[in-house]
Amino acid sequence: MAVVATAEPALRPAVGAEAVEHIRASLTARPAELDRWASFPGVRAARSA
Repeated sequence: MAVVATAEPALRPAVGAEAVEHIRASLTARPAELDRWASFPGVRAARSA
């Protein structure tokens, strides 16, 4: 398994195309979810680096 032999192996490797699709969809949805939460009164926007 070449995955575990890399310098920085994945902690939770995605096994299979379907797993990759689900992970990608989840990560793509997160910015929109964070934007919705940031719109609530009292939530301070994160400072940019």
